[in-house]
Amino acid sequence: NGEYALCLFKASKAKAESNVILSAIGVSEEHFDFVLENKLNAVKRVMAEQQAKKVFPVLGYSYYEYANSLIEGDKFSALLYAEYALELSNLDIYFKKKNSFPLIDFEKILLFLGGMVFGIVLFYVFKRK
Repeated sequence: NGEYALCLFKASKAKAESNVILSAIGVSEEHFDFVLENKLNAVKRVMAEQQAKKVFPVLGYSYYEYANSLIEGDKFSALLYAEYALELSNLDIYFKKKNSFPLIDFEKILLFLGGMVFGIVLFYVFKRK
């Protein structure tokens, strides 16, 4: 219906919910803290990458902070909100990257220069005859 931002938000949340199930399957309760800690570290890394691109993922940061506040009381919800934070902090993977300058294909440049040198050599060879 033209509500692209809402669609992206709902799809990201749905992906996070399926990822949290996949992350928790087969994890014993004594290893759950390790999984949660790794997820929160992944969120911090992704948010740092976004900040390096001069983007601050506000929604992802909010979910990250909420996940941290839930660690003591409800670890399973903390994992869910950490997964939300991870998904909503890294939305640029869904968009094409714009190049600010055209990429240089060095192979084509070398091929062009080689052909130019070859043409000049042929020119002088035929000019002498």
